[in-house]
Amino acid sequence: MRKTKLISILTFLTTLTTSAVVVSCSTEDKTTILHKQTDINKLDLNTNLYDIKDTNPSTIIKTFLELNDQKLVNLHEDQLEVKMINNSNAVINVKDSNEFIGNTNIKFELKDNQTNSSSINWSTLTPTTNVSEKTSLTPTNSVSEKTSLTPINNINERTSSTPTTSNNERTIKPAVKPINTTETKKAKSNESELIPAFNLKPAKVNRPSEPSKPRRRREVREEKLVNVAEITTATNSVPWTPLTPATHTTPLTPLSPATTVSPSIAPISPVVQPAKEHIEEPIVDLAIKSDETFETIDIKSDSNIDDLYINQTLKAFNKINLSEQKAKELMLRNDVAANFYSHPRFELNKKEIVLDKNRNNRIELKLFDKNTQKEVDNSQVQWYQRTRYPEDKVFGVNENDNGTTFNLLDNGVLEWKDTKESDGRTPDEKSAVIWASYKGYLYSTTVRVFSEHVSDMVNNEELAKQAAKDLVKEKGWNNLPPLERLIKAYEWMTKEVKYDHDLTSGPILKNQNAYSALVLRYTVCTGYAKGFKLIIDELGIPCRFMEGSSDRESTISKHAWNLVQIDNEWYHVDTTSDRTKDQTNFNFFLNTNDDFVKKDTFDREFKNKGTRLRNFKFKNFVVTEEDALALIDNNWNPDTKQIGKLDVITNEHNFNTVYKAFEKRKLDSYIKTSRFTLVIGPNKQATYTFNPQTQENVTNIQVTKVEQYQDKHAIKIELSQKVDDLKKGNFNIKNALIKEVKQENNSYILTLDHFSSYNEVKVELESIKRKDYKFTLTSDNTVKFNIQRQTQPNAIIQVLSDDSIKITNNLSHLEYNFNNASWADVPANSIIPKSTIGKLYLRYKGSDSKLSSDIQTISISRSQIPTNHNIKSINKTLVGVNDTMQYRLKDSNTNWTNITANKVKNLGSGTYQVRIKPSKHSLASEIVEISVN
Repeated sequence: MRKTKLISILTFLTTLTTSAVVVSCSTEDKTTILHKQTDINKLDLNTNLYDIKDTNPSTIIKTFLELNDQKLVNLHEDQLEVKMINNSNAVINVKDSNEFIGNTNIKFELKDNQTNSSSINWSTLTPTTNVSEKTSLTPTNSVSEKTSLTPINNINERTSSTPTTSNNERTIKPAVKPINTTETKKAKSNESELIPAFNLKPAKVNRPSEPSKPRRRREVREEKLVNVAEITTATNSVPWTPLTPATHTTPLTPLSPATTVSPSIAPISPVVQPAKEHIEEPIVDLAIKSDETFETIDIKSDSNIDDLYINQTLKAFNKINLSEQKAKELMLRNDVAANFYSHPRFELNKKEIVLDKNRNNRIELKLFDKNTQKEVDNSQVQWYQRTRYPEDKVFGVNENDNGTTFNLLDNGVLEWKDTKESDGRTPDEKSAVIWASYKGYLYSTTVRVFSEHVSDMVNNEELAKQAAKDLVKEKGWNNLPPLERLIKAYEWMTKEVKYDHDLTSGPILKNQNAYSALVLRYTVCTGYAKGFKLIIDELGIPCRFMEGSSDRESTISKHAWNLVQIDNEWYHVDTTSDRTKDQTNFNFFLNTNDDFVKKDTFDREFKNKGTRLRNFKFKNFVVTEEDALALIDNNWNPDTKQIGKLDVITNEHNFNTVYKAFEKRKLDSYIKTSRFTLVIGPNKQATYTFNPQTQENVTNIQVTKVEQYQDKHAIKIELSQKVDDLKKGNFNIKNALIKEVKQENNSYILTLDHFSSYNEVKVELESIKRKDYKFTLTSDNTVKFNIQRQTQPNAIIQVLSDDSIKITNNLSHLEYNFNNASWADVPANSIIPKSTIGKLYLRYKGSDSKLSSDIQTISISRSQIPTNHNIKSINKTLVGVNDTMQYRLKDSNTNWTNITANKVKNLGSGTYQVRIKPSKHSLASEIVEISVN
């Protein structure tokens, strides 16, 4: 009865095993692994090939298949590919119809002799711990009518081809051919038989080996199937219990008593959970940085080439067999983006290439591996040039005929060639595309080529910039405060650069640039203005180029000059019109719109027009009545109590204001003559003479003290008695300007700015002037100041998604402006709202003890998606994108998702918005919308 029982159970289990093994394979004769159902790395393959005859790929493949003939059933040798790593390691790639399934690493070693199976110490065998990929039967210890099918550990593996048996031993063999024959020891007939746990997948054999030596593969011997009727079983008087691993000794170790189990064993019906609908997420962040698997992909036909590249560029890098002819065909395609055939692991080391005759006439390109952070050896890269005119054609290396745009040499070297064409025309610029082909992937960028003429212009501009840098450094002007820098630069420009009368009717472009002004020192108004702007840019003073029509040079003609910003206000400066051979007159220095005649045409509409410093180098220039009163006071002699002559410069329509000042100072009745002696644009100089005035009493005032006021940039002047209504123009000081005057009883507090230098500055009170008063100074009328400026900021910024800008290093007390507009305080959260392209200017604000800092200038750009971007959807895959971009579903109120590859897969239907994401100094690009159906 016991024997019959055991035979029935073993027959049932064997049947389950036979059907379960086929779950991962086909039931046909030609069984292959389905890559969508099987993970190669989980098949527990034997990868130790220590006794191969040689290292030929065919030998390695054959040996590998022999060792794994039950796990890779009927897999053909032509479906395997060997990639050698070194003399003892390789990678085997497994393919199905040239589509990659998986791979595994193997080890091998050449051996002259094999291990004799009789020499193996069988007592050292240990059970394996391999878990079946499918389902295994485990007997339960509880009394139940059914037993569950669960994965278990394999034990009692095959250990010999023909073990010796005694009367107390029996060999149990399964009814199906296993990968390795399993041997089980038999107990005495009057003891219960132990039922081993069966793994539905044949187990891997752990062969004994010495600790210091690699295991050796045993010779596998073909065995015949055993008839179940031949198996001797124990009586049914003792219940069943799981086997414990036995040691192979003779005689066998006595069996342990079994626990009671159900008299019949039946598999439990598995509980099937309802399948959940699988929603694939878009693939945007892939493991593209993993090592290549040494797989080679073949292109079968044109019909699948797009799908192939979509799939392969979203996987780890592997070579694609791409012929040169096919590569050229792909380079000529216009219906997909240039990076469609690029693997995101690699990129060209230059994204913008400009070739010119002088500075960039030779460039060597490299392909850069973002994983290893190294450049690919150019000997492994094939380089091509695609032109669109006069022919749409692809040229290889050294095919540098008249049809190419630049010379392409070996190893990715590009050389400039003139743009002159066969018909004699010479375009200012031409362009072509440089392509790099590497292991079946294509990488490209556009190359712009300047003509000889444009090359010279670009070179001259760079020479002019360098001349401005050298000049500022040589003169040390950046060690001066801003107004002093401006004065020094203006003086130099008006005296050192000469007007080029000889070329005004010749090749005009030759003297219309900064090069002619700063290098040749002969130029016209445009050269003056462009050259002066380069100098002022080096001095950190906001400056603009202005042009229009003016009669300053004689008759109405085209003219150019500059705007400069001082104290947040804009003033005109015209070095051309103030040019001189010796002493600069400053007639056109810090002008306003009112210093141009009405018929002069230019853009007069700009914010923050200057007033305070207007024509401040003219000592006799007046605008307001206060200015005219101060001019009269300063020219009245307290000793003679007379004013004999007075020169006044003001706008031709402003002389009524001057006359009112004469009335207030009771001089109007003493005017003898007045005549215009000088005309400077709309401003006129009038010279007044006066008859002798009736002498009146003069009040004598003693200056009792001059000192610094409260550690500020201010001085306090104490008078012997109270004098009301003194203005800025009544005080004359040296080495600073008076910004503000405030009266406190018998004292006046003068707030100062625009010191003549930094560090120690001696501000001297030279005089106090007021008609009918005589001020006598003390012997100590000098105040020493230690003038310091705030340190120039070193702000680190990041453009945010909403086009605002965050200062990431949290600097405080900053102010900013865009493109020389009005200054504003940086908010407390360090985020500047509503940024715009152009120049961002940052500086520390001035305080009572320190002047404002020099300006930090940061260029802000907006990324541009090209018009012919070819961003599109192919099979619900977004192509034409790259890792500088981001996307989102339109009208979904979702955040932008960064793209990390050059494609986005598994998109649902809808309209998607794509843009180049904001970067450190670049605003996000305009949005492109793509429909996915």
